[in-house]
Amino acid sequence: MVLKTMKQKLAISLIGFILLLFWLETSKYWCYSLAIPIFFLGLVSWNSYTYAKARKICLGKCYFDENSLIYFFWTRKVMVFLLAFFVGLLLTGSFVLASFQFTLVDILILFIDSFFLVLLHSLLEKNKTFNENIKAPIIKNITAWLNSLFIVLLLFVVALYQTPPEYLQTDLESTLKMLEKDSYSQCISIDMMAYVSSTLVATKWWLLSKATFILENEYLKKSLWFFQLLGNYMMAFAYSRFILELVDIFTRQKVGKIRE
Repeated sequence: MVLKTMKQKLAISLIGFILLLFWLETSKYWCYSLAIPIFFLGLVSWNSYTYAKARKICLGKCYFDENSLIYFFWTRKVMVFLLAFFVGLLLTGSFVLASFQFTLVDILILFIDSFFLVLLHSLLEKNKTFNENIKAPIIKNITAWLNSLFIVLLLFVVALYQTPPEYLQTDLESTLKMLEKDSYSQCISIDMMAYVSSTLVATKWWLLSKATFILENEYLKKSLWFFQLLGNYMMAFAYSRFILELVDIFTRQKVGKIRE
């Protein structure tokens, strides 16, 4: 039974991976492919919402009387959803921008991660520590955090062997002008997003090419590493939440529901 469930989860996670491949290919030609990031946004936002709602209610019951006005506003669904949607928008944006720069190695890492993600989620589901009524969103959140660390670790190892792109020039302005010659997509909206992504990556590589300047500026060096790791982690966290929510939709079991 357990093995059957894991196979089902893996099949669904691979469907999510195939959707990613479909986006990477069709985004070069059609604006209709934006439906995939919108679908991505919906699942990531819902994942954030279910976890945030469970956490809010639990904390609210702990600190406030359930009949109090502050408890009413604290657990207000509209406020929780708006915050979750903002988080989902931020995570989805980071993933979409990162996807324009995916190489074959990056795609392979996400494919391998499908197996790791399913295994990790299945193992954590067996944990008896959490209240069964709110176990699902907690387990999904913990899985997303740990899985993101796994992806970032692999990306960090790959980054050690990356070589600077050929378009790098002596100054940043000339480097960015080189990008204007390239067009990613026939869809104007997608092409604009791809250009923003390329600009961010080109700026990072240009700064790295000025290694002496960076090493002499401790603040700049730390900032560059921080934003690099943050960007990778947000991308990985978004992908993890998307796959987990997709798996949960098709394998959801009937469990208790926390009383609001």
